[in-house]
Amino acid sequence: MQLAGTTVQRALTHWVSRDALDIKGLGEKIVEQLVDQGLVTSVADLYDLTLKQLVSLKGIGYKLAEKLLNAIAKSKTQPWSRVLYGLRIRHVGSDKAKTLAQKFRNIEQLAQATISDIEGIYGIGPKIAKSVRDWFQISSNQTLIDRLREAGLQSIEKRTFTHWASRYALDIKGLRKKIVEQLVDQGLVTSVADLYNLTLEQLVSLNGIGHKLAQKLLNAIAISKTQPWSRVLYGLGIRHVGSVRAKTLAKKFPNIEQLAQATIPDIEGIYGIGSEIAQSVWDWFQISSNQTLIDRLREAGLQL
Repeated sequence: MQLAGTTVQRALTHWVSRDALDIKGLGEKIVEQLVDQGLVTSVADLYDLTLKQLVSLKGIGYKLAEKLLNAIAKSKTQPWSRVLYGLRIRHVGSDKAKTLAQKFRNIEQLAQATISDIEGIYGIGPKIAKSVRDWFQISSNQTLIDRLREAGLQSIEKRTFTHWASRYALDIKGLRKKIVEQLVDQGLVTSVADLYNLTLEQLVSLNGIGHKLAQKLLNAIAISKTQPWSRVLYGLGIRHVGSVRAKTLAKKFPNIEQLAQATIPDIEGIYGIGSEIAQSVWDWFQISSNQTLIDRLREAGLQL
């Protein structure tokens, strides 16, 4: 029992640390009490704590308890890379978590990735890839993911959607940050491909969205399907591929199939495209979840 409590305590201490969820005020003594009293047996339990439970702890008054609840709630907005680091996967430090989060934009993509997908990333070798894959095969970890998702933690990079909708990408007018946040938080979108399945009923269910604005958004999303391949490529958010380089690549590879089949030498041989960009592009296309995204965007009718 003591060993189990110590394990939970270590997990919690890591979860609240500065480079992870950065939950200020949740120090070692408070964590110890939470575990000893059975109030938390998993980091997900932090998001179910009540004011009454916190003030029952030694040395915790109402003022401090409220501060702690606010800090816990604030941690839900931490980026996906911090959540990944906080999961305490073996060999995955904060830098490796950032690298993985750049390639896999949410926890669903990483959970579905194969060892080959993961170890193919620059700086991530077979030992880390196996460790990550093994972690996701454990049923208790799958339960933890479900609970953290229900708690509202940011496992989806919302900037993916705002980038996709931006002026030089798909230029979806009206798809503002606040609307994106609601779409993500309510689970209506987990991929940019989901934008093309949105209904009028789903949009009007959002706060501040009436029928008129909802119809305008649906029209703007439909119009985005006619944007040229270079804009779609930029919208994919491939590392090092800005709007200018996306145009360069799209000129050389006039459709996504040709770019997906290109080798690193094929890509880096283009004027203005070096080895680092070529490696980044090639890596992106090796990830199975990205291949699924391409299929979905093609089915939605985008210019690929």
